[in-house]
Amino acid sequence: MGRRATLDARPGGVYRCEVNDTHTVIGEYVLVEPPSRVVFTWGFAGNDAVPRGSSTVSVTLTPTPDGTHVHLVHTGLPHPALGGHEEGWRGYLAQLAAATEPHRPRP
Repeated sequence: MGRRATLDARPGGVYRCEVNDTHTVIGEYVLVEPPSRVVFTWGFAGNDAVPRGSSTVSVTLTPTPDGTHVHLVHTGLPHPALGGHEEGWRGYLAQLAAATEPHRPRP
């Protein structure tokens, strides 16, 4: 999702991801339950609209017969930020799905 990250995946550990030249996400891990669930706070460095750690992301992984179901919930965002975050998460989840799609022989 970003070009550089510092991730200390334990409660109280840092979540920091440089998304691009202008956006760095900063938060901390709240809950880590390997291999099925992680919760961390979320916000942007130097951004008063969505400051560091001001919202919460929860990711739950559930095994399915065909792979894994990813359930992502992002709460606590101010209304003006909702559309951009929804678009961003959809894009990142689509990239994840494409990267993990089983390679099937072409007919």
